[in-house]
Amino acid sequence: ATSVVVGWSLSPEDPGFSGGLIEGVMVSGSGFRIVAIDPMEGLQPVARPDPNDLPNNHLSYAGQWFFFALTALVIYFLALRSRFANRD
Repeated sequence: ATSVVVGWSLSPEDPGFSGGLIEGVMVSGSGFRIVAIDPMEGLQPVARPDPNDLPNNHLSYAGQWFFFALTALVIYFLALRSRFANRD
């Protein structure tokens, strides 16, 4: 689902945005959202998304998959050993 962030306010009233042309930045996360560069009238601007805020977990992700591959190899060699041990 795509949502549009048109500004920020302390008051909980709906700004009454009914669609239209928006110039902004598309941000991914849980779904996509468009953060408007210029806020709607009466709202404060929203902080622009910063790529440096994304977590850098590439090394742990790679380690996880190497562990999965190593586990699969161990299971494979155990299955081969069992197969050849039962031949006699």
